[in-house]
Amino acid sequence: MAEKVFSYVAEHGGEMAEKVFSFAEELGGVKWIKRQISYVYNFEKNVANVKDQLPSLKRKRERTEHAVDDATNSRKLEVIEGDVEQWQQSEATINEKAERLFEETERAKRRCLFGLCPNVKAMYQVSKKAEDLSKAAVNLLLAQQFPSVSYRPAPQGIRFTTIKDYETFESRAGNLEEIMNALKDPNVNMIGVWGTSGVGKTTLVKKAAEQANVDMIFDVMVLSEVSSNPDLRRIQGEIADALGFKFQVGTISGRSNQLRERLLKETKILVILDNILATLDLEELGIPFGNGHRGCKILMTSRDEHLLTEIGPDSLTIKVDALDDGEAWNLFEKMAGDVVKLQYLHPIAIEIAKRCGGSPILIKKIARCLRNKRDLHTWKEALQQLD
Repeated sequence: MAEKVFSYVAEHGGEMAEKVFSFAEELGGVKWIKRQISYVYNFEKNVANVKDQLPSLKRKRERTEHAVDDATNSRKLEVIEGDVEQWQQSEATINEKAERLFEETERAKRRCLFGLCPNVKAMYQVSKKAEDLSKAAVNLLLAQQFPSVSYRPAPQGIRFTTIKDYETFESRAGNLEEIMNALKDPNVNMIGVWGTSGVGKTTLVKKAAEQANVDMIFDVMVLSEVSSNPDLRRIQGEIADALGFKFQVGTISGRSNQLRERLLKETKILVILDNILATLDLEELGIPFGNGHRGCKILMTSRDEHLLTEIGPDSLTIKVDALDDGEAWNLFEKMAGDVVKLQYLHPIAIEIAKRCGGSPILIKKIARCLRNKRDLHTWKEALQQLD
C-alpha cells in the first residue's frame, strides 16, 4: 500500500503530495505517512546533501592525518588518542557507505515497468539511507574538535619492590654509598660496578636504584640484562618497553635512532645495563651519554673492569669485593639456622662458609640446602662438592 502511495506521489509531483499529506492528517494525524512519503519526494535532495558533506570530511581527514603523521614520526614517537583513531575509522566507514549509496542511486533512477513509472521502492530506500548518512557526516564534522591528536606515554620504568635478598654488610654499605653519591653527582655520567661472579653486583645495583627511587633522583629508570653476545634488538626492546613506546622500524640502526630520540626527551633518566660480559657499543645501541645527554646516567655491572672502561673511558668504577670471613660466616649462619651450633657440625659449617669464597650468592644457595639438616653425612657431602 505504501509503495502505491509513493508511486502516485512521484507521478503527480508536489501538488499531489500536499493532498496526500492533508488526507493522511485528516485520517488521524498519521505523521509517519507524511514522513515516509517525504523520502521519495526528497530523493535527489537527500543524496545531494551527502555529496555536499564529503569534501568537508575529506579536508578534515587530511588535517587529522597530517597531525597524526607528525605525532608518530621517528622524533616524537607519541601515541594517538583513542577518540582520534575512532574518528578516522568512522570517517572511512562513511566514505565506504557513500560509495555504495551512489551506486544504489544510479540503480534507483532507472524507471521500472518499461520506463513508465519510477522505481519508488528503490528511491525510498536510498533516500532514507542518504538522510541517515548525511546526519552522520554532519555529526562527525562537529566531533572533529581535538585539542591534541596524541600524547607521550608515561614511562613505566622499573617496578620497585623491596630487595628481599639484600643483606646489610659493612663492606656493601660503603659500596652503596659510593654508588648513591655518584648517582647524585651531576659531573658523573657513567658508573661501572665490577667484581667476581656471585659477589652480589646486581643485588647491590638494584638496591641503589630502589634508594634512588625513594630519593626521587630520576624521573624514570630502566634496566636490561646484557650478558655475553649482546642482543641489541632485545636490549633496545626492553628499554623501549620500560619507556612505553613501540618502534616504528625494524633495523637496528633505525631502532637506535628512535631510542636515542626517545631517551633525549627524558630530563633525568637512569639506564642500568646489568651483567656486561662482552664489548657493548652504546652508540649502536642508541643510548646517548656524556655531552650527548647530560641528564642520562648509565649504571653498568660487569666481572671485568676493563670492559667497563672500554665502554665508557670516563666512567667511575666501583669494585665490589668478596665478603670477608666474618661477614661470610654471619650470612651462612643466618641462612643455615641454629643447626650450625651443634658441636659435631660446627667445624664443617665454618669450613663450608670459607670455601664459598665470600660469594653471597653461593653462601645463600648452599646454606639454604643445609638449613636445619642434622645428618653429618649430608654436610660432608656438601663440603666435598666445594673441593
